[in-house]
Amino acid sequence: MSYAVIRNVKYKMSNLPSIGRHNERKNENYGNKDIDVTKSNENYHFKAPIMKSYEKEFYRLREEYNLKGNLRITGKKQSNVACEFIITSDKQFFDSIGKEKTKQFFKDSYEFACKKCGEKNIMSAVVHMDEHTPHMHLVYIPVVKGKNKKGEEIEKINCSQFWKGFNSYGILQDEFYKHCREKGYDLQRGEVREESREHLTVEEYKIKVKAEELAEKQKELDKLQSIDINVNLKAERKKLTYSIQEVNAIQEQNRALKLKVYNLKESIKQANQNIKKGNTTIAKLKEERENLKNIEKAYNDLKNEKEHWENFKKANPNIEKALVNYNKMVDFAYKTQNKLSDLKNMYIKKTTEIAETLEVSSITMKNIEEKKSSLVELSSLENKINDNRNEIMLLRGQIADLSVLNFKRKKQLQDKLKELIENENKLKNELVKKFTIPSSEIVNLRNKMSLKIDQLEIYKQQTINKIKTFEKEQEKIKLEFKQYKVYSEIILPKELLNIANRKYKEIKSSTIIERELMSLSKAEKDKIYNNSTEAIKQKLLEHWKKDTNKVNKSFEKSIKHDVER
Repeated sequence: MSYAVIRNVKYKMSNLPSIGRHNERKNENYGNKDIDVTKSNENYHFKAPIMKSYEKEFYRLREEYNLKGNLRITGKKQSNVACEFIITSDKQFFDSIGKEKTKQFFKDSYEFACKKCGEKNIMSAVVHMDEHTPHMHLVYIPVVKGKNKKGEEIEKINCSQFWKGFNSYGILQDEFYKHCREKGYDLQRGEVREESREHLTVEEYKIKVKAEELAEKQKELDKLQSIDINVNLKAERKKLTYSIQEVNAIQEQNRALKLKVYNLKESIKQANQNIKKGNTTIAKLKEERENLKNIEKAYNDLKNEKEHWENFKKANPNIEKALVNYNKMVDFAYKTQNKLSDLKNMYIKKTTEIAETLEVSSITMKNIEEKKSSLVELSSLENKINDNRNEIMLLRGQIADLSVLNFKRKKQLQDKLKELIENENKLKNELVKKFTIPSSEIVNLRNKMSLKIDQLEIYKQQTINKIKTFEKEQEKIKLEFKQYKVYSEIILPKELLNIANRKYKEIKSSTIIERELMSLSKAEKDKIYNNSTEAIKQKLLEHWKKDTNKVNKSFEKSIKHDVER
């Protein structure tokens, strides 16, 4: 009996690169021996990612649809930012319906996923036909609706809220089975086993399936061996009464059964090898689970420490008041941490956009120069042909006016005319060779080239304006980053400042970008100072005096003037 199978897996940001490379078949080698790379061209998408990687696609969708959510993208305790539906059945089912209906099955499954999580939130939906059993990997962002502090409707990324509720995976199985039955597929509901409740990984799930297939094949082998023995006994018991034709038929049946047993043994041998590899993976998973147990122990230790702390607070009631300000600073440190990271990411993104736009501008400039050069060359040819033509017409008029008596002069002019006609033909051939047009089309081509140059000039100006806009946005982001950085330095103690800097340091960027973000010019100091409150202004003044050995005197004077005023 075939089942309608749908599983859900949750991913953190650190998982997305490897998942993307596997799903989109960007790896050079695969540990999974079931993958036949010669058939990878048979894989197909219902929705392909626009960006080159899943993590870039995640950021694109997040920005495009303004998805909110307080997510931890980096570090040990990362938030779940994406999920994946793995949709399939067994090989027998797909073999029975054929390739066309298989594609229709996955199309219907894609429609189900769109209703479940929203098509705009789907990062990729790809069907793998290059493995033992066809299946679909559908990666999506878990988006829920909510309201912000102003009461406005918003969409935010929240995996736990998306899957909130008892038996949510059981409900998913019910809904998918119902959908399959409505579409006319003769499938049973996927069984809810213990491993599904434990949320096995894709690799663990494949190992379990292989183990079940192995058990089924072993049963079939035992059955066939039993049949083989019985056939031999009957043949021995009744061989005196059997005709030659009957004996031959039994022997042929016996040979066929032996061949089937041999094939099954080979299949079992291969399955055993796969299971050995799977056992290695399971051993690693067990090790990870042991690590989780250690983490749980550490958590319990912290819990005990918290209880001791609570008892200490009860014995010393005034300690709570002293910690209020400290807790506020800790909260500010975490907010600053997230803000610095976001601003740095935005700055890196704008830097990339500027570089890409500059590249486009360079190509456009090159194109303009090439078009202008071609236009000059075309105009030159046009002038030569026109001058030659005019001279020919003049000579023909002179020849017509000459009398019979001026035969010698007429002969000279005719020779000159012949030379000019040959030169005209050469110029026309050169025109056809370089521009593939006859002389009659010169004016049209020249007009078209002039129009194209004008269009490119407009596009060039648009590109320059775009770069200017990007640079303004970049400067604004850079100033905001520096303001947050300075504020954290003057408000937070050293220990809490390390918290604010930790996440910022995790984001890799070039030395040039680091230098741009960390250095403060006088103009930037002026802007930060003018945008600050009076209390902050005083702290800024003290901070810049302390950090800089050679303070710009005019700047210090202007700041003092503002404070006094």
